[in-house]
Amino acid sequence: MQHLPDFYQLHRTFTLRYRTRFRYPEGADNVARVYLLTMLGISLKTVPSLFSTGLLTLLLAAPTWCPADTIFLQNGRKIEGRILARANSQLRVDVFSGGVINLQESEVLRIEERAPKKTLLDQVSGLVESTQYEKALQLLEEGLEKNPKDEDIKKTRDVVLDKLVAKAAKDAKKMAEAGKFDDIANAAGPLLKRLPESSARSESVDWFTRLYLEKATQDVDHVRYAEAAKTLAQASEIGIKDARMHLLLGTMHEQQGRLSMAGAEYQMALLMDPEMHEAKTSLAHVKRESERLGGQERMPDIDKTKEMLALGSEIEKKVEETRPVKKPAEAALAVTQPLLINQTEFQKIAKYIPNNCNQYDEIIARASQKYNVEKAWIKAIIMQESSFDPHDKSHVGAKGLMQLMDSTAKELGVTDIYDPEQNIMGGTHYFHDMLNEFKQDPILALAGYNAGPGAVIFYKGVPPYKETQGYVRRVPMYYQYFKFLEQAGK
Repeated sequence: MQHLPDFYQLHRTFTLRYRTRFRYPEGADNVARVYLLTMLGISLKTVPSLFSTGLLTLLLAAPTWCPADTIFLQNGRKIEGRILARANSQLRVDVFSGGVINLQESEVLRIEERAPKKTLLDQVSGLVESTQYEKALQLLEEGLEKNPKDEDIKKTRDVVLDKLVAKAAKDAKKMAEAGKFDDIANAAGPLLKRLPESSARSESVDWFTRLYLEKATQDVDHVRYAEAAKTLAQASEIGIKDARMHLLLGTMHEQQGRLSMAGAEYQMALLMDPEMHEAKTSLAHVKRESERLGGQERMPDIDKTKEMLALGSEIEKKVEETRPVKKPAEAALAVTQPLLINQTEFQKIAKYIPNNCNQYDEIIARASQKYNVEKAWIKAIIMQESSFDPHDKSHVGAKGLMQLMDSTAKELGVTDIYDPEQNIMGGTHYFHDMLNEFKQDPILALAGYNAGPGAVIFYKGVPPYKETQGYVRRVPMYYQYFKFLEQAGK
């Protein structure tokens, strides 16, 4: 036992000078040193030290060796070990010769980091185990920026995304029960868009699709059309595409008497799912109903329509040339600027204006003042809707000067839909609501007046219906005409 102090001295020498600095295979040279020193120890000491020295050799040569971080302190000392963590201006260091210690960053002069860092995937694994999916995803995205072709990082990112969406689905259920569908779209939307094509993605999208369709169906059943359209728009925004969404939009239009628009939505549903029975049945019903009511909805004659659309294109071109705009909202407002039509264009429009167009000017003036809507817009809508015929009725049931549906008239407090004053007041009120709904954009407000706000919300612009596309070009032309007269004092 008299030789044990030498053994401990040898152990201390290797621990401080080698074990803390090397790791296989980088420490191969050191292994040779270990064996040389061991053999030297054996040659100098007696046989009892053979077992102790051999055991020391195995311990020192074990592949658990690792290089050390060297921390130089302000007082001139240095510490060798592994930095475990940095937080709150402190370092937590595993000093190989003295256990774990805490250092203030203010005590440190500089650091030479040589200890192996955890790999990116090791860090991510730890975060996933603690359900910190957002932070794990952020690390993976940063890793892909540096190594965009790393397949392991890509696969791990997809796995983390799946887990994150699964968590979002669980949270979404609680949000749905609380009616917070805006929060669901904000939380889940970006994730669904980033998910790659996979069975997991399909399951996640299917779950969110069912959620949104159930909400939209409830809204339609309770005649909350704008809410239903908003729900469907949110679904579309987060990347959900489903034929049932167009089926619901078609149902909304059909229930409001817009048969041609309902038919267009049913056709879009069939394009996405040719075997959808409900869409086939609904489309056939709309066609039969349209034929029973006399075919097409009341529209201006074909020659007038062609001429007005051509004239609309000319004036739209003028808007672009004379009033350059950068934002869509500015582009929509540009068409409202007066005196964009010349004498020839004025005469073309004048051919279609009835002689009684000024008969309701006093009512229009009162409605304009009450609802803060320009008189020229009110007259333009009346011209397009009824050509100033107070007894006009469309085959779908829209009535009066501004063609109000019975349900809309009731909501607006109109008791006699054919009374010019009530009809103009109700129609102006409705257009005022559309302007507010679409942030004073007159083009979107007109689209909402014609196709309903729900369709505009869903398509995030003028819906792709031929009738509505024509409507939002003809009415501004009439607006220009009446504004021209107003400026001229006629």
